[in-house]
Amino acid sequence: MNAMKPCDSSISTASPPVDPKPAMREIVISRWWSTVRLPDSLTATDGASYSIVFRGTWSHGLGPDFRNAMMSDSHGNLRTGSIEIHRNSGDWERHGHDRDPAYNDVILHLILNDEGGNTRRADGAIVPVVLLDESKVGSSEFAVTEDWSVVGGDTCAESISGNCPSRVRETIWSVGDIRMASKAARIEAQLASDEPATVLYRGLMDALGYSSNREGFRQLSNRVPLSSLVSLLGTQRTKDRPIAAISLLLGAAGFLPLPAQLSEIAGLSPADALEVETRWNQLGEAWHHDRIAPSNWNLTRVRPANHPVRRITAAALVVARMESGLIHTLIDALRNEDDPVSLLVEAATWHGQALLGKGRAGEMVVNAVIPFAMAMANFAGDDDLAEAAGAYWESMPASEGNSVVRRALHQVAGQSRIPGLGARGQQGLIQLDSALCAPRRCFECPIAYLVVQPTDKQADRGSPKPP
Repeated sequence: MNAMKPCDSSISTASPPVDPKPAMREIVISRWWSTVRLPDSLTATDGASYSIVFRGTWSHGLGPDFRNAMMSDSHGNLRTGSIEIHRNSGDWERHGHDRDPAYNDVILHLILNDEGGNTRRADGAIVPVVLLDESKVGSSEFAVTEDWSVVGGDTCAESISGNCPSRVRETIWSVGDIRMASKAARIEAQLASDEPATVLYRGLMDALGYSSNREGFRQLSNRVPLSSLVSLLGTQRTKDRPIAAISLLLGAAGFLPLPAQLSEIAGLSPADALEVETRWNQLGEAWHHDRIAPSNWNLTRVRPANHPVRRITAAALVVARMESGLIHTLIDALRNEDDPVSLLVEAATWHGQALLGKGRAGEMVVNAVIPFAMAMANFAGDDDLAEAAGAYWESMPASEGNSVVRRALHQVAGQSRIPGLGARGQQGLIQLDSALCAPRRCFECPIAYLVVQPTDKQADRGSPKPP
């Protein structure tokens, strides 16, 4: 796995023995070890016998090759630690592992060529060495058809992205679908114990808090449950409900009384701010001594558009103005092929000022509305809703994106362009970055498979299908 490990100027420059055959890459050996049916026992070069209980988790080059492995010796003593793989036994020292404390948990050294000598860790312990049969490793289909060293660097699929963007785009979409299905499954689990409207409300609040104030919004949605908020708003005249909702949520969040600067950020005039405090005193008695502590909000270097008081005000307006309820308003929008993003932006507009941008409203739809609709459809067996939610998901345009999306896109495509990804593609990129790229799980990555298992399809530079 040397191709993925950082250079170390202290490593010896001594050359490995000359091999007349092309050297089998360590990543091929690791791929073989990760999938082969292991024998009942392995015999080390010193004659000791070991049984592998668990082969470990492939690290893909981040430190020892396989972590958390377990093996037992002939006396039944269990050892837990890492397994390191090299082509030549001397690579242990050539790569500096004998001086690196990060390798002090290695319990087994797998090699193809024994150059003699011991495998000694930085703490002085001697590591058992097992000589693998290269003919068996080399007979694996992976050694012939897959070269995993071509992925995992700065960019993985730039050439394919440039020559055949549709293949890469469809693969990213499929990963986005996996992410969306995971969100829907978590929501469906909540539907078994909570009221549907409560589940949707919590999801919307979570999306408003993401990421720096997620915990604060989670506490607020629990502190002021939707049922209590709707019940109190029912006692108010329709025209007074927005300001009443603002007062209850801002008060319970611990932001009242509002300084002038925060009132401006929330889009409230001086008269509005005074009315909010009056309503809080009248309606918020249940929370007067149970407010969220200021320390639970992250206000450091938060832009005004992302400030909690602005987003809390937006949440209050959405709840107060969707008079038929969150579920009916937002889910009916999907059924009727309307745009829930526009509905959220419109509902959160106060005195002509949109307190929610399209980007944040889009995140609320992606992370709360669509997965909720899919979960409800599955929970209730509503095929029409499932079809409507799926159609919107496939056509939803991309937002402006973030650093994670940009990083993942560069990892996949480099300087090549992949048009038409949409929100579905952005979610796929986020999933790739967090679940596969960051932990270097290249072996499980569908983008990597496009590279190591190329097909004979011709380049496709045509227009993308609808995202």
